[in-house]
Amino acid sequence: MYDDAEGYWKIEANDGRVCWLGLRSDPRGSDRNLNVDHCKISSLSAVRAWRVDSDQILLLTEAGAVCANFRMIGPDELISLDGNYRGNRVPVS
Repeated sequence: MYDDAEGYWKIEANDGRVCWLGLRSDPRGSDRNLNVDHCKISSLSAVRAWRVDSDQILLLTEAGAVCANFRMIGPDELISLDGNYRGNRVPVS
């Protein structure tokens, strides 16, 4: 399930702020590219890459620091380990 986390995700904070993330594979290495669009969550605005680590999805800064850890709770749904964010995969037309 975690290897199939690519796609466009709407991440929502508990207070309603939203960040749109586009996750895609990077053939050059283990970290994968990420696009951040219309991010109103300041702690996620520096995210530039993502990586699957065991049973987590790590959102990383350009320098490799972890901004957030998520786990998938369904094929199209994830939640941060601290419980502050939930995410849903959004179909791209």
